[in-house]
Amino acid sequence: MNTNIKEVSARVVTLNKDLVDSLLSCNISNRNARRLVIDKYKRDMAAGNWSLTHQGIAVSRDNVLIDGQHRLIACQELGYPPIQCVLVTGLDFKSQKNVDQQAKRSMTDVLKITFNKDFSNHAPAIARCIMMISDKGIMMNKVPTADEIIKVVEEYLDEIGFACKLNKDAFFASSYLSAIAFIAKQNPAKLNDIAEFVNSVYTGEMLSKKMPAYHLRSYVLNTKGSGGGREMIRERYLKTIKALECFLNGGEMGVLRI
Repeated sequence: MNTNIKEVSARVVTLNKDLVDSLLSCNISNRNARRLVIDKYKRDMAAGNWSLTHQGIAVSRDNVLIDGQHRLIACQELGYPPIQCVLVTGLDFKSQKNVDQQAKRSMTDVLKITFNKDFSNHAPAIARCIMMISDKGIMMNKVPTADEIIKVVEEYLDEIGFACKLNKDAFFASSYLSAIAFIAKQNPAKLNDIAEFVNSVYTGEMLSKKMPAYHLRSYVLNTKGSGGGREMIRERYLKTIKALECFLNGGEMGVLRI
């Protein structure tokens, strides 16, 4: 690498082993690399979802890596796929403190741009929950990429909109709404029944202790303010699935367990 760079320059480069290893050798003053971010970048690269943008790799005039360590580590661990990035060199080292300080585009913004329509702020979390919970209800330990979330939203577009419209006064957390969207996807002919159930849980009107809606409402009220950790997300999701399926099958329940 040229150690006599005096002026700021920017160019598009194709990453390869020599360049990546050389740039990472300059990674001597950075925050700790985050494994979940690296894994997310690797999945995007492996899936062909990595796009060339103005955000890339930055090196100071003293040859210190200022920005891009996660991209570079992901590329290295993946075996150096020929990813294109913008490489900016010759920056003042002090500029590092300004990296990533601007307002970031939210995932809701990304969905709006992708589908050219407005989305509830719950939509990304609903898609994330649907994707992260397997058939056995086990949380997958990964951070979804934007493309992975977009794929789920595309598949559940109508159902996510349906669930969000039923969420009066923001009564339900995203994990409940994800279960409602999932059941709606499996039972397209029963949307009116699903809406009736959700409204009963919200209002609490005319409920008895043998009704699934009664038990789900009790659970929602008793766990409000309990946070949204992985186990809580999983429990909310599975209990909503169980209560809704019981209701749609005309059943009763004594206790709502998973």
